[in-house]
Amino acid sequence: MPPLSRLKLPIAARRLPHQSSRLSCIDASSRFLAALQGSFETARDQFDVKTLNIPEWRQAADALDHAYHACTARARGDDIEALCREAQRRVEMAVQMSMVSTYYDGRLDQTYN
Repeated sequence: MPPLSRLKLPIAARRLPHQSSRLSCIDASSRFLAALQGSFETARDQFDVKTLNIPEWRQAADALDHAYHACTARARGDDIEALCREAQRRVEMAVQMSMVSTYYDGRLDQTYN
């Protein structure tokens, strides 16, 4: 995940020099958080309901909630970035655990059928 300072923003989204860099970082964080939410939903769409009941998906959703609350509370950019990294790590872990679960469920179905 690239640091939020390296995100390329459209020209209209860039702040003027007299505006606060803190607000600029929060705006970039909120854009990154929206993209992270989209990847979370896309990842969830790849698995069935049974697979989504594992605790890792709940932990990923909670991590995203923490990042959203920090963003809406106008926390420091570094704090939001750390929470976004944690949320991304949790989503990746949930995807990996779901893939393993789906793989072994398929193997068990083949064994017993």
